[in-house]
Amino acid sequence: MLDAIFSILLETLFVGVFYWPGWLVLSAITLGRYPPQAPIPHNEYFVATVGAALPFTLITIALA
Repeated sequence: MLDAIFSILLETLFVGVFYWPGWLVLSAITLGRYPPQAPIPHNEYFVATVGAALPFTLITIALA
């Protein structure tokens, strides 16, 4: 039960918060080819992971 609650919270917060920054970065890098338009399935966790890595990457570059 606790695992299900954690899973739902993680999905809601992680994908909900970091999907759009990841979408913006991936769309810019791939010139709009990934992630695809809405009806085509894609890996939402990958897009969110890229979005979550963005602040860490920018901080690392700024402090280097």
